Amino acid sequence: MRDSWCWVCLLLLFVGCGDPPIVLPDAGPTGPLCEPEDVIAALAAARSGDTVELGACRIEMTSMQVPPGVAVEGQGVGVTFIVAPNMIVAPNMIVAPNMVSGVHLSLGPDGTTALRDVTVESPSVFGVYAEGAGDLALERVAVQSTTGIALAVDGATSAALSELTLGGPVTEANASALGTDFDSTTTATIGMVLLGATATVTDVEIHGFARHGALLVESETSWSGGRVYENVSNGVMVSGGTADLATVAIESTLQSLTLAPTYGAIFSASAAVTSRALEIRDAAGIGVVVADATGTHTDLIAERNVTAAVWVQSSTDFALEGTATRLSDNQFAGLVVADSTNVRVTGATIEGTREAPRPYGDRGGSIRVGDGIQLLGATESTTLSNLTLRGNERVGMLLDLAGATLATSPVADVSVDGAGTALGAIAQNGTVPADWDATITRTGATVANDAAFAGALSVVEIRVSAEFPSVAELMADGLASLVVPRT
Repeated sequence: MRDSWCWVCLLLLFVGCGDPPIVLPDAGPTGPLCEPEDVIAALAAARSGDTVELGACRIEMTSMQVPPGVAVEGQGVGVTFIVAPNMIVAPNMIVAPNMVSGVHLSLGPDGTTALRDVTVESPSVFGVYAEGAGDLALERVAVQSTTGIALAVDGATSAALSELTLGGPVTEANASALGTDFDSTTTATIGMVLLGATATVTDVEIHGFARHGALLVESETSWSGGRVYENVSNGVMVSGGTADLATVAIESTLQSLTLAPTYGAIFSASAAVTSRALEIRDAAGIGVVVADATGTHTDLIAERNVTAAVWVQSSTDFALEGTATRLSDNQFAGLVVADSTNVRVTGATIEGTREAPRPYGDRGGSIRVGDGIQLLGATESTTLSNLTLRGNERVGMLLDLAGATLATSPVADVSVDGAGTALGAIAQNGTVPADWDATITRTGATVANDAAFAGALSVVEIRVSAEFPSVAELMADGLASLVVPRT
């Protein structure tokens, strides 16, 4: 009996005699959850490192608020649905983005905030919105947006985005129905926006948005695999920061009734962009614009774009290289390079460029061009080598020196072929040495046409930056600027 009392005393001493009992925090509901109130309670109780599991069901709830370091996992895309409410924002109303998000993910210094294996149906301004300096993981997630932005990531230290499908309502058949007066409260406008984030993007599909498929602003992005298609105005825009794109396809970028210029991709604002096996097809405007940006693009495929395949201007370092590089069946031009230095184009095939008229100047003029390559300005730091130019309707290669002297030819080992009235290789508007084309091999009609040519060909003009989509408000006001248009 005495021994038993000793054990009791020791136990009381261990827990603290006379102290109030220790109460552990409520862990919240457990197991696969389907009721909104259970999900809210579980998230409120969750701590960094915890996982909240959702069931195979449709969960209709107000904005799902996920704390830092917490993972939310469903049973699979098309199995677990998070259904956001329709959050209408009045014009000029100041609203925090997390208040108009289907799922709001807070990032922090401890742990990875994650969303996995769910479909988000969103008529909200943001389908999924992640913010903060911390780690983020989105894996096997579909966001179906009828309005606003499908996915926004603001300031993530490390964002791993893989196997995502971001879809809006726009298609090639209904793009014209957007009219000219639409915004994020009336249709889905952006598939993915990264602002000041470091992100690894893998196998992401984006389609059906009215302004941008993907908008990467002052971010560090490594993107491999995926498809961006049937978005209006712009497929992918990289504004500032860095981006590495590998095996990404950008297709069928559409024109709206606003008649704003259309681009498959835009790299601008001192962005440093590299790509490998990037594919850009069927843009209603230019395939890819490199404006005040730098980078090397290897094995690029650009086909059937309406206003040039690749347009480079005001670049201090641009390379297009690789024997798999092919610019085919584009209208207006295959490659335009203007007012740029340290340009290297090697190994490419540029073929089948068709003549087409395009607006020119500010007085309603137009210019008709169908050139494989049009190089404007100084050529001292330019190399055009090991190129195959064939079937380009107006000219295979045009060098316009803008009054300069061609001291050293930038051309080496170029073959050019054409039929009918097509010219092969022309240098004009400057002092041109007689042997500038010594390493050019002309075949077909270009032999006689070039020998007889004595005129001058019209050239394009630099596209002003005002034609490109502006990110000024986004840079000034952050993602809140996307919540509602200003009146």
